[in-house]
Amino acid sequence: LFSTIVAYWQSARDEIDDFLSVINNIGDHYEFDSDFIMRTCLYNLDMPIVMKVESFKQDNINLIKTHWFDIKTSVKSTVKLLDELGFSSENIISNNAILPIIYYIFRNGKDSISSQSVKDDIRKYFVVAQAKKVFGNHSNQTLGNLRDALRDIKIFSYKAIKDIKLADDRT
Repeated sequence: LFSTIVAYWQSARDEIDDFLSVINNIGDHYEFDSDFIMRTCLYNLDMPIVMKVESFKQDNINLIKTHWFDIKTSVKSTVKLLDELGFSSENIISNNAILPIIYYIFRNGKDSISSQSVKDDIRKYFVVAQAKKVFGNHSNQTLGNLRDALRDIKIFSYKAIKDIKLADDRT
């Protein structure tokens, strides 16, 4: 996949590697990889989130390049928030659980996580999502359903998303 991406964005490897160095060194360190970053790009830009060559056509790569700064800002803000909330690579079960938080910040800006009630609701979502293992077998469907629900939410609220139908009719 990366060779397809680099074909349309020559500096992609350096951009992503440099960014991974930054976010992986926040707090107690994380272990994010380029697949996580590319999946985040697809997710934030409302593209199909399946990691396959067709997902990285030239138009999609151009869109990623156009929004690269905002994508990086939302990812970095999320990782800093996770660190503030006491999470690290040692206690994160699924990186997929992070994508809806990044999406929310991408759509609403990093100031959208400044209130303590939003931080508390994000923590609750994150803990419940991992404890219930909602990102198991049908993670793409679950991610899609959460993204649809978050698209118009201006203030993150656990109450607003807790009853969303996930995969296999779970909530």
